[in-house]
Amino acid sequence: MNQSVGEEKSVLALPNGKAPYATLDQIRRAISLRREIEFLRRGEYVVAEPYVLGNAVRTGSFVLYCYVLGDEGGWKLLRYCEVRDLGVSSREFCVRDDYEGYPKEIQVLDTYIPTRRMARA
Repeated sequence: MNQSVGEEKSVLALPNGKAPYATLDQIRRAISLRREIEFLRRGEYVVAEPYVLGNAVRTGSFVLYCYVLGDEGGWKLLRYCEVRDLGVSSREFCVRDDYEGYPKEIQVLDTYIPTRRMARA
């Protein structure tokens, strides 16, 4: 199969086009492009705006700081290992006014959206 420029190679894609697990590159791409993501977490369907991918202070494992949309929404810090069947949406999002950067539970930043304050500096 030939892969065109900009086309991602699917890793064990399901019939719905989603990978059975989230790859770090998918999350990095979604953050960089400011695209909504859809995934399963603990059996629940989640739609979110990803802002920060980094390593947790306590465990060193990857975590995702995102704004979850919907009734149970808001700012959430999720363990990367709990994100399943991830899909990157074509829907773009704007940086939220209440985004103040990464939480103190993140030690090392991998990929992130700068705050409005950072962008002006």
